[in-house]
Order: sequence, then structure tokens, then C-alpha cells
Amino acid sequence: MRVLPTRQASVEGGTTNRRLHNICNYLCWLTCDMVEGALMVDDREIAKSSKFQASLRQAFQGCISGVKLPPPISALSRPDSIAFRRSITPISAHPSSGHGTRDRLIGGMLLNTGLRSEIARAIEVLLERAAGIGLGAIPLRTSADVAQAYRRYWQEPAQWWQAPSRWFDAKAQSTETGGIITNEVNARSSTFRDIGMVDRLSAMARKGMKVFAVVGRDHVAQQANALRCTLADK
Repeated sequence: MRVLPTRQASVEGGTTNRRLHNICNYLCWLTCDMVEGALMVDDREIAKSSKFQASLRQAFQGCISGVKLPPPISALSRPDSIAFRRSITPISAHPSSGHGTRDRLIGGMLLNTGLRSEIARAIEVLLERAAGIGLGAIPLRTSADVAQAYRRYWQEPAQWWQAPSRWFDAKAQSTETGGIITNEVNARSSTFRDIGMVDRLSAMARKGMKVFAVVGRDHVAQQANALRCTLADK
């Protein structure tokens, strides 16, 4: 068994501990099941099984994490995420049997549970940061608050984090995409972002500072003329 150093941890300590307990119980069950399933097994084999289970529990207990602080948000890269989904989705990845069906269901359940957990934690971190920069008037504090607000306006998709990307196309209309208000909100957010960047970039340039900024191509087109106008009028 290998324990990841704290700096590599990607889930909370409590989650890691629960997973370790589950794996340990599963291995102990397999050990017991193999012995009990064998015919004509003697007392010596049963004793070895019991001793092995005790060793397993001792080894897992030594890996229990004492870290209490939540880890930084991390995620698979898009190619890795797609590859992982493909590896557990096709029926060919599991044998055509009761066990194969069970394993496929367990894999899907673990994936969806993990996604919900990580997404919920990520949105709560964002809400904390929003409050920290003066946006405390937002009446949302937890992922449960976000889910409740989402249900006031949308019934499909079932989860707020399943909202399609077309809802956030700043050049589209919500009446066409089904977003109700999301496209217009995103368009105004982009506009405020452009105004804020132009103000900051032009202020730095006026002070004689060398400015380098990275932004999406749509924002470049929107900001370019405004920057030329602002800097020419100094």
C-alpha cells in the first residue's frame, strides 16, 4: 500500500479514510468468501484467513489520514476524463455476467458520485471567494443553495451542473437556447469584464508600465478599439 503525500492529496481526509475502510472491508470479505466457498477446508486454512484479515485491517489502519483541511480543487484533464469515461462505459469493458453488470453499475455510480462531490466543493469555494471580494450580497452560500435557486427556473436538465454550454453563449438569445436568462447574463458579464480590463490596462499603460494581458479572442476584439481610443486621449 502507498499513501500519497499531503501535497498530492486531491480529496478530503475524511473521504480518503472512508474509501480505505470500504476497500479493506471488501478485501476481508473476499478473503472470507474464498475460504468459506471452498469444500473440505481445514481449521488451518480458516486460521490463516483470520490472520490475513487482521493483517489487512492493521495495514489499512496505518494509512488513515489525519489531515483535516480540505485539499485544493483538482480535476482530470479533458482527454483523461474522456478516456476514463470510455473505459467504464462500454459493455465490452465488463464480462457478460451478473458480476459484470454489477461492476459496470458500481463504476458508473462511483463516477457520478465523485463528479457531484467535486463539483459541489468547487462551487462552494467559488462562493467563498465571491464573498471575500465584496460580493457578499449574493444570497448563495452552499451548493444546496445553488440547487434550490436552479430549480426555481429550470426543470431540465435535472442538475444545475448539467446545464448545456449553449446556455452561456454570449452571442445567442436565451429564448432560442432554453437558458431563460443565462445568455443575456453572460453577455453582460463579458461586457463588465471588458470595461474593467480596459480601465486597468489603460491606467497601467499611462503610468509607463509594460503591460501584458491574456484574454479570450472575443474579448480582444471588444477591447482593442476601446484601448486605442483611451490611450490616444491621454
